[in-house]
Amino acid sequence: MIFMKKIDLKNKKVRLFIVLAVCILLIGGTYAYWILTLTQTGTNKIASSS
Repeated sequence: MIFMKKIDLKNKKVRLFIVLAVCILLIGGTYAYWILTLTQTGTNKIASSS
């Protein structure tokens, strides 16, 4: 009975680690995509009339 509890606890830790790793990868990937798409390459041109 104690042996089964240790396996169950270890299994929960592994699942938690996997979920956290996936979340970190998703957040990192989203951030990298956000930075890549928001980088400006040209100059701003402003026109006004008086």
